[in-house]
Amino acid sequence: MRPSRSNPARSNPARSNPARRPLAVAVTSLVATAAAAVGLSACAPSEVGEPEAAATVSVDPTATSTTEVAGVTVTQWGAGRDVVLLAGGEDAEAWAPLATSLAADGRLVVALPAAGADALADVAQALAEDTDAGTVTLAGAGRQATAVLALGAAQPDLVDAVAALSPTEAVEGAGALPTTIVVADGSESAEVADAIGMAGAASGQVQVYSVAGRRSGLDLLAGAGSGAVITYVTDRLAGVADDPLSQAPTPTDDAPVDA
Repeated sequence: MRPSRSNPARSNPARSNPARRPLAVAVTSLVATAAAAVGLSACAPSEVGEPEAAATVSVDPTATSTTEVAGVTVTQWGAGRDVVLLAGGEDAEAWAPLATSLAADGRLVVALPAAGADALADVAQALAEDTDAGTVTLAGAGRQATAVLALGAAQPDLVDAVAALSPTEAVEGAGALPTTIVVADGSESAEVADAIGMAGAASGQVQVYSVAGRRSGLDLLAGAGSGAVITYVTDRLAGVADDPLSQAPTPTDDAPVDA
């Protein structure tokens, strides 16, 4: 079992306040609702006296709910001990294609709209505490991709892995953790990805997935070639990704989009 994630430098008395609704409670409620939907009658004896197998409760990976984590309202998909925190964008809906893929893979996925570095760190810390020994992965787009890289570099005991869509800056120390970077080869972020990849080459932890075109940020999750990006990021976080240098098809509309 991995050591406790407790970080004295980020201790927050509010997190121990019973009034704060922990994420685990929200997940339990979501699973209970799913159980009610499938029905509990399968647990009752059959007419011929033979007990039936208990119903298997599953959570729809496309279903969303909202809860509060560290004082911030977030959107969540799926359920599981391993958590992926998605940061960036104006609303959670833009993350839906990747979020549902990750949720279908057995993860709890939490989307946090663009927020400051302190809020991002507070939510990540609260998730780590609520999920006990589960892993916490950060994924960000655009400026928030840079923010998650910075948080991973600053607090490697808190974060297990990082995924960045079109990071805007090369962060010192990024790449010490398992790091997945997705960029379009015609975007400004391509040079940033190269710099991070070169700086982290010694660790062997950085993989850059380059797609054709000039799209950036969350726009990489929509349109032509987005399916390959989503599959790669999902597989990379599961440790089964194929060649990171393979490219998705050239998008039909590759106009640059600001994240």
